[in-house]
Amino acid sequence: MKDQTDLDILKALQEDGRISNAEISRRLGLAPSAVLERIRRMERTGVIERFEVRLSPRKLGLDLTVLIELDTDESPSEHKIAGQLAEIPEIQEIHEVAGTRDYFLKVRVSGTDELASVLDRIGSIPHVLNSRTTLVLRTFKETASLPLNDQK
Repeated sequence: MKDQTDLDILKALQEDGRISNAEISRRLGLAPSAVLERIRRMERTGVIERFEVRLSPRKLGLDLTVLIELDTDESPSEHKIAGQLAEIPEIQEIHEVAGTRDYFLKVRVSGTDELASVLDRIGSIPHVLNSRTTLVLRTFKETASLPLNDQK
């Protein structure tokens, strides 16, 4: 389990992925080497998976966000469809779900023509039976940040 100092480091990194170790150490009153060692440990243990840049989809012309539910006749333990879906670059998220559907996808495209192309590629995957597509009108919250509750 992570201690409060690790959580404080993670919070700082989530708020600003470009924050320097020196700035984190100043905020937390730790030596920069101690901060660096903690970050490296959290990378080694997989707590920190990777550092990445968050891009603006709209500024890059990806104005349409779409949520797609998929029905398949794939065996629950196979996950071959998930692997094929993961090869489609417009698909940002793939979730296997419980309930009336098998997969839930989040897709970003420039418009309906590109969406039609993505739907054609999805539909051509063996064992995909049908899909249900929902266009997102507005997004009020979207984050990759995790809630890091303070430990007491």
